[in-house]
Amino acid sequence: MSVFERSHVGAGTSRHTFAWINSNGKTPESYHHLNALAIAEHIRLQQERTTEGQWLKKTGRMNGQLMHQSKKRLQDRVSRLMELNYPVQNLSPDALKRNVPEIRLDPSCRRYLVLPRGMLTGTFCFYGMAGVELHVYNAELKTQSEVTDLNRKKITGQRLDLPR
Repeated sequence: MSVFERSHVGAGTSRHTFAWINSNGKTPESYHHLNALAIAEHIRLQQERTTEGQWLKKTGRMNGQLMHQSKKRLQDRVSRLMELNYPVQNLSPDALKRNVPEIRLDPSCRRYLVLPRGMLTGTFCFYGMAGVELHVYNAELKTQSEVTDLNRKKITGQRLDLPR
C-alpha cells in the first residue's frame, strides 16, 4: 500500500488546527464513496486504540442556509446525499432548537443541513498513529506526490485506481 502526500505529512491547514472528516459535497461520486469509506475506517481504527491518544471526535456538522441562498440548491444537496445513503437532515430553526435547546442559531438562517457523520480529527495524535500503522503494515509513504487522477482499473504513476 502507498500513501500519497502532496507535500509532507501535516503540511496543510489541519496541521495548525484540526481536520474535518466528512463525505458531504464530495464530487465525483467515486470521491464521495472514498471519503465515506474513510469515515468507517477512522471509526474502526479509533475503536482499536487502547491508549489515551484519541484523535477522533464525533461531533456532527451543521450548515446554515442564509435567507438569500437558494432553497433549491440546499434541497438538491440533501437529495443527492440521501441517494448516496449519506445521513443528512434538512431542519427548520425551530426543529433544530427542539433537538438541541441550548444551541444559539443565526437569525438569518432559514434551514439547517445536519450531517451526523461529520467528525473532527486531532491531527497530532492522528499523524502519530498513522505513522505507526504505516510502519506496521509495511506501507510506503510518498511525499511530494500529488494525486491528480482517480481510475478504477489500474495504478499508473500518481494516478490512483479504486476498486468498485
